[in-house]
Amino acid sequence: MIVRKNESLLARFGLANPKADYGLKAVYVWPSGEVWFSTETGFADTNSTQYLAGDLLSDQGYVVYRNLALLTSFAPLEDLYNFGLDALFVVTDVTPSPKPSLCLEISAPRGTRDVSLRFESQGRAFQLLKAANLPGPWLPASPIGLDLEFTDSGALNGQPQGFYQLRSW
Repeated sequence: MIVRKNESLLARFGLANPKADYGLKAVYVWPSGEVWFSTETGFADTNSTQYLAGDLLSDQGYVVYRNLALLTSFAPLEDLYNFGLDALFVVTDVTPSPKPSLCLEISAPRGTRDVSLRFESQGRAFQLLKAANLPGPWLPASPIGLDLEFTDSGALNGQPQGFYQLRSW
């Protein structure tokens, strides 16, 4: 199924060379129909603004993130301004999971102070939150990731109780 052709994805950028095929490397279609994407090769608009192959763009005609801004927190050692963008995975609250997540197992392995949790969910990405009391505050116990299992290392060190909840996207 074709959602948009190359020409319509780039239409609002006022391309200096509108007939060229800049390719498509990464794409995400929002429920609203807006498309975020990255092109295979860079291009320029009629005002000589440069768009690099690794920039994350919107079909609405704006730059979501420049490639370097996407990667700055990783502190790359290379002195490059463009690492490219080959894939895109967006974590968002726009589309909730169809069913609530289910905790399948909570265990405290012998000889450790850890708590291991295993879940079932129809989500695509997950984050485990933890609180000392039910009202909270709820703080991240895990990074956002794709795994449905997590071990909270040292969870039993001097804490009388702990509560967990799983966020899923």
